[in-house]
Amino acid sequence: MATFTGAERVRCVFWFEETKSATQVQRKFRTQYRKEPPSRPTIYSWHKNFIQTGFSVRHAKSPGRPRVSDATVEQIRESFVRSPRKSTPRASRETGIPNVTVWRVLRKRLHLKSYKLSIVQHLTVADKVVRKEFCMKMFHRMQDDEKFLDSVILSDESTFHVSGNVNTHNCRIWGNENPRVALEHVRDSPNVNVFCTLSKERVYGPFFFMETTITGIAYLDMLQEFLIPQLDEDVQEGRIHFQQDVAPPHYLGEVREYFNTLFPGRWIGGGAPIAWPPRSPDLTPLDFFLWGFVNLYCRLAHKNNTTIATFADDIALLAANSDPVVTSQHLQHHLKLLQQWDRKWKIKIDQTKSVQVTFTTKRITFPPVTINNMRI
Repeated sequence: MATFTGAERVRCVFWFEETKSATQVQRKFRTQYRKEPPSRPTIYSWHKNFIQTGFSVRHAKSPGRPRVSDATVEQIRESFVRSPRKSTPRASRETGIPNVTVWRVLRKRLHLKSYKLSIVQHLTVADKVVRKEFCMKMFHRMQDDEKFLDSVILSDESTFHVSGNVNTHNCRIWGNENPRVALEHVRDSPNVNVFCTLSKERVYGPFFFMETTITGIAYLDMLQEFLIPQLDEDVQEGRIHFQQDVAPPHYLGEVREYFNTLFPGRWIGGGAPIAWPPRSPDLTPLDFFLWGFVNLYCRLAHKNNTTIATFADDIALLAANSDPVVTSQHLQHHLKLLQQWDRKWKIKIDQTKSVQVTFTTKRITFPPVTINNMRI
């Protein structure tokens, strides 16, 4: 595309004003400058710009996007004052203002932010009183014995749902500051149940229940066969304060009798020497950190071509395909995702305790997969 200097543009405008003919301007241009002249539309455009601006033959600068009026801004502000939980598409429908304008005004003009809601259990007035009393008791124990928390082992089960979860990504509140609003949520029926305990030094578990619903007997059997053998030395020396919540399986008479024998006066729970307040998951790090971390881990690690399965305390990563090379590729890709996540959170996978097992009716060899660059 040909370029023209400012002097050439001005000369063309003067010639056009004199002759009123773009063709004659082109002829004069060829004669004087010895090169191809601008097109007739270009000459018309230069002349028009000069007439409109009075001094410039260049295109006038665009004023840009028109500024949203103060009345529109106020209309959007009032809409969200009335209902701060509404979405921007809904506000757009109600006000007739484009959705992108609503969003831009909220962020740029009103300086509002979108806050994600948290899902919590409903607390009654009585619950709050019991929670306060428990926290004060723990506070006094920690004042009397600065190593008290070192002896506490916290336990909990978590239910991982396949469906029925509230999508908190779409639960938003617009405001100048975090409104600290939470959604009340009643626990749904279980799907996969996991037990874990946490102390200052380590994590015990996880243990995966084969039962769809955890009963008191199943819970007691897990304690006797899985958890307590790992704590045997500390149990014998009386160094442990064991905590469990008030879930129905924990309240079984045999379970409480078992704890009274193992931890006389030193266990926390329903009907325990130290009563645990009901509906208080926010008081244990398993609920306010560990389960959320594990749930996020599982979501990020999930792939369409592989499946994660559990049996007792073992976790299996499964892939199936008629092509053995593709099968191994799917497994290896998933393992790489797991390793990336583990490195981010400084978690180590022990490849020596992992094994690759192949089930096939054909005499074919599956390419090996690796963890941390070591074949399993």
